[in-house]
Amino acid sequence: MGANGCLRFFETISRIPRRSGHEREIADYLTGFAAERGLWTQRDEMHNVYIRKPGTQGAESRPPVVLQGHTDMVCAAEPGVEHDFSTEPLDLYMEGDRLRARGTTLGADNGVAVAGMLALLDDGTAAHPPLECLFTAQEEIGLRGAAALDPALITGRRMINLDAGPEGTLLIGAAGGVNLNMEVTAFRQVLPPGSKFWHLSVQGLQGGHSGSDIGKERANAVKLLAMLLTALKREKLDFTLCGIRGGTASNVIPRECTAMLCLPVGENARAQELFTSAGAALRSMFAAGEPGLRIEAREGSLPDIAAFELGDGAGAVLPDGAADRLINLLNLLPTGRLRMSSRFPDLVALSLNHGVVSTKPGAVELVVSLRADTDLALQTLAADITQLAARLGAENIRPDSAYPAWEAKPDSALLALMSETFRDLRGRTPLVRAVHAGLECSIFAALIPEMDIVAVGPDMDLYHTPNEWLDVRSFVRTHEYILETLRRLAAGA
Repeated sequence: MGANGCLRFFETISRIPRRSGHEREIADYLTGFAAERGLWTQRDEMHNVYIRKPGTQGAESRPPVVLQGHTDMVCAAEPGVEHDFSTEPLDLYMEGDRLRARGTTLGADNGVAVAGMLALLDDGTAAHPPLECLFTAQEEIGLRGAAALDPALITGRRMINLDAGPEGTLLIGAAGGVNLNMEVTAFRQVLPPGSKFWHLSVQGLQGGHSGSDIGKERANAVKLLAMLLTALKREKLDFTLCGIRGGTASNVIPRECTAMLCLPVGENARAQELFTSAGAALRSMFAAGEPGLRIEAREGSLPDIAAFELGDGAGAVLPDGAADRLINLLNLLPTGRLRMSSRFPDLVALSLNHGVVSTKPGAVELVVSLRADTDLALQTLAADITQLAARLGAENIRPDSAYPAWEAKPDSALLALMSETFRDLRGRTPLVRAVHAGLECSIFAALIPEMDIVAVGPDMDLYHTPNEWLDVRSFVRTHEYILETLRRLAAGA
């Protein structure tokens, strides 16, 4: 089949729904694929799928190599695009050498790994040692599939993770992370007769991955909306906060956030002036890094409260005390990069992302994502943020989806081989570094401390956003690189 097989399989899996937590259909496809080819396979309740392929002639008894990636994808669509990720295939198209999906995320994170492993398993000509291909589920919502995996299934002690990049970069370390979920209690109160309602929105931000993009000075829509509300408070605008919602996932930098405000009739004209002036000031502040930033203010109505999931719509709002606590919490909790790495140039070592804010009956919920390059730094940051949030009025603060850091091992034998292979193929030395993002390598390094792990991937960017793209030539070259690495391992390297 050759390296181009990876492209064919990418097209195939792009027709299969694989939202995080809904991996049953892709797992069905993988197990059926293995059965058709007579390959050993096992699947667990999380829909992790494990497929083994014997080594080729002369390499049957070589030590096995584990190839690993995740099946799920972040599902996000452009504003105004209606796409049912649970039933509809992705609409792929080419833009030059870049593959995109029309109006939605592409799922190259981590479809490139799934397609690449399928191509290897289907290839009858490539030389390789015994392969253990591990397709994990629910990576994007806390590495849950990897954490639930039975490590006894894994016999290999060399792993190539395929959830990295760009091309020419070998990853040997990754951040650990944890989500902190917290609430601000919001009781109901009756709205004054004749009240006016406004939707105040921050829109048009770049967004991005809360790990790999957190050091790029991209603005956070939740934080910007909190700044707007603070500016309105500073001008003593008499408004009541009816609800707030923003963000799509803890590991995505929010592109949009909306608040619903209630104002007395007499404040309506003044409110419009303040919306305009505060929005202009915010756009000026972030003009260089966020040229698409828009501040939208439009009139609403009482039934719109239902859109904020506040129940019967009979005047469910945040009293002034709760609103003040929430705005202070969003303003004073840090977001973005907090510290840079002392070991790897230009690498963020410590960060926090305001991922999702939502209004429910009785409370406003906030989910923040914390990342750190060592377990100690992560534990310290989580304790500090928990204490600060509690002092700012947050309640029911609880950790979720924690995973350890993958601390770098520069003396890795697999790293030495893969570096030499890349130099021979491409005529240049690969960049060796760590990444400020959660990789399942962290889980495997903790479960099997003797596992030697290197992570690679092709050129791709803007993942977790509808602007995600994959360079198809780089994808093919990366697959060729993996084929050559496996050939050398089959020969006894």
